[in-house]
Amino acid sequence: MRRHASLAALLLALSIVACASNGSGRSIAHLAQEQSVAPGSFAANRALGIAYYKAGRHAEARTALQTAARLEPNDGTTALYLGLTAEELGDFAAAKRAYSTYLEVGRTSRVRRQLEGRLAALTRRELAEDAMRAIQQERTLGAGAGSPTTVAVLPLRFSGGDSSLRPLERGFADLLTTDLSRSSKLTVVERARIQTLLDEIALQQSGRSDASTNVRVGRLLRAGRVVQGSILQVGGSQLRVDAAVLDVPTAEVRGSARGEDRLDQLFDLEKRIALGLFDELGVTLTVAERNTIEQRPTRSLAAFLAYSRGLTAEDDGHFDDAGRFYRDALRIDPGFGAALQRNRDATLITGARQTGHALEAGLGGTSEGAAGDSRGRGSEVADAAHAAADDLNPSAAGAASAPPRLGRHQHRQARKVRAREDRHQGTEATMTPAVRRLGRVAVASLAALVVASTAGAQSIFDGEYRLAPQWVQYQIHAPSDVTVSELAIPVFVSVPAGSRMSFDVGTAYARARVSSGAEHSDVSGLTDVQLRAQYTLGSDLVVLTGGINLPTGNASVSLDQLAAASLIGNDFLAFPVSNMGTGLAVTGGAAMAYPLGIWNVGAGASVRRTRAYEPFAVPGQSFRYQPGNEVRHG
Repeated sequence: MRRHASLAALLLALSIVACASNGSGRSIAHLAQEQSVAPGSFAANRALGIAYYKAGRHAEARTALQTAARLEPNDGTTALYLGLTAEELGDFAAAKRAYSTYLEVGRTSRVRRQLEGRLAALTRRELAEDAMRAIQQERTLGAGAGSPTTVAVLPLRFSGGDSSLRPLERGFADLLTTDLSRSSKLTVVERARIQTLLDEIALQQSGRSDASTNVRVGRLLRAGRVVQGSILQVGGSQLRVDAAVLDVPTAEVRGSARGEDRLDQLFDLEKRIALGLFDELGVTLTVAERNTIEQRPTRSLAAFLAYSRGLTAEDDGHFDDAGRFYRDALRIDPGFGAALQRNRDATLITGARQTGHALEAGLGGTSEGAAGDSRGRGSEVADAAHAAADDLNPSAAGAASAPPRLGRHQHRQARKVRAREDRHQGTEATMTPAVRRLGRVAVASLAALVVASTAGAQSIFDGEYRLAPQWVQYQIHAPSDVTVSELAIPVFVSVPAGSRMSFDVGTAYARARVSSGAEHSDVSGLTDVQLRAQYTLGSDLVVLTGGINLPTGNASVSLDQLAAASLIGNDFLAFPVSNMGTGLAVTGGAAMAYPLGIWNVGAGASVRRTRAYEPFAVPGQSFRYQPGNEVRHG
């Protein structure tokens, strides 16, 4: 068997390769051109914005993504990439808004979990930026005082021989912060903001601090009052706590609360200090507020000490250690609500250390991820589900996507045929297909197709159009001496209808010829039109599919077409179009895949029902063929 390849085919293949692009198959220049043609297209702006982000052109990405977000506010993919872009630009507030939008409208649960932690981490980064900005603008703040009802509770200072009690510096301050915030008359600055500012000041002072630091912190926080104090270990089991209310504008102590008690009475001691501070701040509590303040976060001193160690580790930026201490507290007292919340926050922040690429990968295998072309384990699972659906209800895209090839069972059968011919004919028979895959040509659409749907606008830019000419020829020598060739031009169009449903339609023009000496047999024309719809459930792990085969091709072949029609449908010869028509048929099925460890486990089933048709057009005779129901499963 000899290969036949024309110069024209080679040039066409080279031109197609030159037109190809990586990733989504469309370059930024191409996407920008599409956006310029349809500036009001949501899909065009989103695709361009994502491409700009991936290319590191973040300012341009933000512009395109903001336009897409205005056109379709409820698109999760746009919100995610808008957040990633804002992060790269250092606009943490905008990133938080975008991520919060995704939490409202996004559908991928693993990305939602990732973003919850990322939001917590962004809040800390935003606080750090605020602290730096406040210090840089400190001179412009002037002498203006914060509101006297805005209070900042600073960590207390511990003195004593038992260093295991030092974490009470944070723990006791946290108790006071919680209790003071019970009053509706006070605004208490959150401890994370205070600690971030203290860290920045300590960094600029090379770790040094002085008596004026607390006043400075209060002024930078725009707080009118600062609570400061100390914890003194007296003997082995006694603690003395001194707390003072510092007036920020005058830097004078306006009042104090003191108390002393045994270590095992720590919570009672804290309540007395808190009530004393309310008196010094001039706050009268309601009965309900007082009752709330009297509640204890835990009855276990050991659990509270573990919790305090977690606060210290958290302030030092060691969230892994903080989470471990919070879990220790929960093991001692499973009902310790504050420890439970802190452990959750620490876990989220620890998990939020992934890069933007990891967040993109989180979309893999979902309808949202299709826009960003992310890849990851989730993508593998969803690909398995979609591949199973394609096997159960093949798409017309197959002919427009891949070259013909022999399956393993076909290779085995071909070897058997060759061996049998060698034994019985004594001649050499080879069967090497001369397959020239000419490739795919991605054709940009020239107009926007608007689908009126509350689920979200769609554009033809979301669709896909493939045109893939293919030329295949086999030449079989002795004893038959036959040449079989086929030119096939498959056409495939796919258009999404919302984020979960898509439709595709495909057909082909084919011309096949069988030549043996001076005799030949030809068959040509359009094939059947295949219509298919797919609907995805969940995170693209379950796919429902349905299809119709419209009998637009010639299902009946005449006697002079029989040789060509038979050989292009031969199992041993892989042609892109194996038949011209098979009659009206309807297919329905479902497929699913699920990750199980390192494996993807999937299953699916489909049923195909075909109407009767006449496969042969013989004058004066009728050959009616009724295919049986076809069931596929796996």
